[in-house]
Amino acid sequence: CTREYAPVCGRRHGEMRTFPNSCEARAADYRVVGDGPC
Repeated sequence: CTREYAPVCGRRHGEMRTFPNSCEARAADYRVVGDGPC
């Protein structure tokens, strides 16, 4: 993943978490559910 800062909200098993970008969310096995922080 790049160090690009484009925050997204990710979800996994009902847990919501903000990631710095969509690549990092996918790498952590989270599904991106929205742009911006959760």
